[in-house]
Amino acid sequence: MALGRTHAEITAALLAALTTSRLSTDAHPHTDFAAWVGKAAGVDTAVRAVADVAPLIGAAGLQRAHPVAKARNDLTGLLHADGIHDSFTAPGASPGSAAPIGDSFSHAA
Repeated sequence: MALGRTHAEITAALLAALTTSRLSTDAHPHTDFAAWVGKAAGVDTAVRAVADVAPLIGAAGLQRAHPVAKARNDLTGLLHADGIHDSFTAPGASPGSAAPIGDSFSHAA
């Protein structure tokens, strides 16, 4: 059951990326927000997918050279790339509220 849900969530994240691309070409005013939400949802889904598949692989998935271990490391970096990731999905969060330390640019309007 989790595999089917994960597949649906990954498909939804891909569709969100395509929609954001279309909004960008149309210069839609909510393109930034769509990209922000899509990234947060997509990364969360990918992290859950890797966490779900790791136990199926066993100890091999924990070796540094294994693709699952590499994916987990990359996704951990993406979780924190734009600041504290938990604030992206927290109630009342806004796109500019989690700007990296030292970054004076705010995405919020």
